[in-house]
Amino acid sequence: MRTPLPLISAALLTAFALGAATTPSIRVENAHVRPIPASLPMTAGYLTIRNLSDHPDKLLSMTCACAAEVSAHETEEMGGMSKMRASGAVTIPARGAITFAPGGRHLMLMGVRGGVKPGQTVSMRLQFQRAGTIAVPFAGRP
Repeated sequence: MRTPLPLISAALLTAFALGAATTPSIRVENAHVRPIPASLPMTAGYLTIRNLSDHPDKLLSMTCACAAEVSAHETEEMGGMSKMRASGAVTIPARGAITFAPGGRHLMLMGVRGGVKPGQTVSMRLQFQRAGTIAVPFAGRP
């Protein structure tokens, strides 16, 4: 059975609009970045990564044309103060999920060029140890 090209195009546009991307083993959901004015150099990105395979995978690195650097960070409470630190590679368990959300694990975009407007979409490339590289649309929203 052949799937009509308009149906495939509609499905891809819907996934792009919802900040979703899928490979046979990884599904990315709810990908978004906080909007910032052009005068601010950094923002945070959030998403959920689901590993659909029977093997753990690792998120090794991230890139975005809109930023000089993207890295995984964690926010921790220490002595009544919040501190951020780079977390390095993030393991996504087999048949499990990892969520990057405000106040915890997040993607830090540094050296952002031109800001991010509400409703704007920026594309990030996520590099996984097993699944390879996935291009993911991130919507500009709080």
